[in-house]
Amino acid sequence: MLIKASDSCLTIIDVQTKLLASMHAPEKAVENTRKLLLGAQCFDVPCLITEQNSGRLGPTAPELNIPEGFPRHDKMHFAAMQDDGIAKSFKLLGRKQVILTGLEAHICILQTAAGLIEQDYDVFVVADAVMTRAPSSLELALARLREYGANITTTEMVLFEWLERSNRSEFKDILQLIK
Repeated sequence: MLIKASDSCLTIIDVQTKLLASMHAPEKAVENTRKLLLGAQCFDVPCLITEQNSGRLGPTAPELNIPEGFPRHDKMHFAAMQDDGIAKSFKLLGRKQVILTGLEAHICILQTAAGLIEQDYDVFVVADAVMTRAPSSLELALARLREYGANITTTEMVLFEWLERSNRSEFKDILQLIK
């Protein structure tokens, strides 16, 4: 199944400065998350941002350049769908495809994806935009996510599936993002 801009929402899970400090090679995943955020803006794809225990772990990392006004949801559960406010936000968006980025792949991404799949969302985990402290945890998380029914994808796949064709006005913008 292909990702449709009109059916999807981008969800950035817990990309907070204090957590990033302990991730294995986070630079590429942060950059890819930033690219997806810019792409989402090009195609009017809504974005949901979560912050794990923000009172203790702080806000979303400033290097993502998240525009003012983007809703941020503080959470205590690892599985975002166990938070009533976040679950309600997904329902209000009315989108059945959820693109997941962030951290950690084997904890919050995995548990959030499982909760979304249980509620009949189509989940796409962006492998080059999720992080863990250890590379082996990322490999195992992606394998489990695939077993649960999540689609494993990449930043470029998402961007070009949102784009759909090369004769759109956004084509040049997307090319600039991936270079």
